[in-house]
Amino acid sequence: MELEELKEFIYLIEDVPTLDKMPRKTLKDKGIAGPTSAHFIEETHTPLNFKCLTFTTGTSSFQNIVGILEEEIIEKKKATLKIFDILDIKSNDKVLITYPPLTNVFSKEALEEREVVWSFLEKSSRDALIYEICKNKPEVVVGESSFLRVALEDAKKTGLIKIFPEKLKFITAGTSLDLEFLEVCKNYKGFEVHDLYGAQEFGWICLDGVPLRGDIELIKNDKNDFCDLILGGVSTGDRFLINQEGHVCNKNGKIITYSKERVELEYETIILESPVKNI
Repeated sequence: MELEELKEFIYLIEDVPTLDKMPRKTLKDKGIAGPTSAHFIEETHTPLNFKCLTFTTGTSSFQNIVGILEEEIIEKKKATLKIFDILDIKSNDKVLITYPPLTNVFSKEALEEREVVWSFLEKSSRDALIYEICKNKPEVVVGESSFLRVALEDAKKTGLIKIFPEKLKFITAGTSLDLEFLEVCKNYKGFEVHDLYGAQEFGWICLDGVPLRGDIELIKNDKNDFCDLILGGVSTGDRFLINQEGHVCNKNGKIITYSKERVELEYETIILESPVKNI
């Protein structure tokens, strides 16, 4: 075989791609094409069995990479659609997401199925948030509660709060609920605050202290009135106060998600059933 014949043979095999033929997934493909002040954008080789890659927020440790499988999107989508039903978020409602990676927790697929119009800030700043709320009048704003609180306080000082929509749903996520944000919102009759707890690894888990999924277990530990939260037999690494008097945003929610403590848990997990067959 001549060398040129070998080269010709190499390029005949189409299931082994060259670099320019490899599939690529952009921020836009993932539905998270918005700026943040905490990231840079980097191309990476991602295993084909992953739907996408994302990262934990790093609020309690270093950011960890998370590979999301296609099968996981199904449960993420179910939980998100349940949130939308509970909060009466409808088709064509405008949802402003202040931290683009949160879209991975919702999953782009759920946002598309409900046909909401989601968008991001032009810049990752409080001024940009105030501007977007005043200009585009979203029905829903999703973000970290302390960031939202300070933005509302700034809007009041500048007088721009008068241009805000009369009705606005704030969904706080990413960090524990800032209770002072609730007090700020009480001054505005049409403002609602909801506390969303979840993780990049699992998707959304609780809304206002109420579980969004049926595979959640709360396991008592040696700390009074606190329980470890287990999801699908896997520890989330989070521990919460369980209070029968209810969550501050919903008296029916018994999981006090703003009391979160990070713990290292080593529960033994026994798999009782699996779709995998022994061939």
